[in-house]
Amino acid sequence: MFFKFNIGFIILSVASTSVLAQNGPVSFTCTGGTTGDCGAFIQTFCKNAALATVPPLTSIGSCFNGNGFRCDFNAFNTFNSSNTPFLTNCQAVLNIINNDCSRAGGTGNVVGAQFHYTVDPNGGQCGAGFQCPS
Repeated sequence: MFFKFNIGFIILSVASTSVLAQNGPVSFTCTGGTTGDCGAFIQTFCKNAALATVPPLTSIGSCFNGNGFRCDFNAFNTFNSSNTPFLTNCQAVLNIINNDCSRAGGTGNVVGAQFHYTVDPNGGQCGAGFQCPS
């Protein structure tokens, strides 16, 4: 019985460490330009991105129509291996950019993580075939 308890404890410790490794400080840069609150679309973009496997050094992106502006989102895989954007990291980085960059867009990542995220509000509407349902 004692042996089974120790194995369970070791497995739990390893799982907790890998989850904690996904979180960390966020580094970001504000880009400026057109302003628009893209916050309403962050959760949808990140949930969709977290379902995709992104090849090395490529990205997944989406466009959402706001009220008089559009929001372009991007998740770029900076590593040399395919992977899926981590939902929590995506939401954390994009929410910080949206809130701390005066709704003017920016780019950033969780330090040491694989994906680099961008939100860019622009004038106009999404092009045909590029708009995501909100």
